[in-house]
Amino acid sequence: MTENKQYIANKDIIGYKWTHSYEIKRDLFKSFFQDFVYVRGKKAAEVELLPMKKLPYERISASVINKGYHTLKLKKDISKSLNRRRDNGAIFIIPKGSAYYENDTERVSSSLIYAGPFTLWNCFRVKYLKKYK
Repeated sequence: MTENKQYIANKDIIGYKWTHSYEIKRDLFKSFFQDFVYVRGKKAAEVELLPMKKLPYERISASVINKGYHTLKLKKDISKSLNRRRDNGAIFIIPKGSAYYENDTERVSSSLIYAGPFTLWNCFRVKYLKKYK
C-alpha cells in the first residue's frame, strides 16, 4: 500500500529488489514476482502508474498499485526479505523524472534501471560514483 500522493523524482533514487540467487547475473536480473527481466544499465519500459483504492476508511487513505516497478527503500529492508539462503538482492535506480509512489518501506515507480547485484562495491559505485553499468 502506498500514500495517494504521486511524486516526480528530482534526482536518481536508489532502491533494492530481491530474488533467487540463480536469477541474478552480472548483467541480468529476473524479477521474482512478475518474471520480468531487467538488463543492467538499461532503462525499463515506462509504465503508467494506476493506483487502485484499497482502504476507503475515514482515517486511512492508501492505495495498491499492481502495475509499476516495486523497489524496497532501504538496505535493511532487503536484508529482512532475504530470509532464505538461496535469495539475493540487487540495486536499482528510479531515474530522475520518473513518477513514483511510496510508503514506509517501498516505492512503486514508472521506470527503473538495474544497476547490478547487491555487493559492497556496487553500493559504493552507484551511490558515490553514480555509475549504473
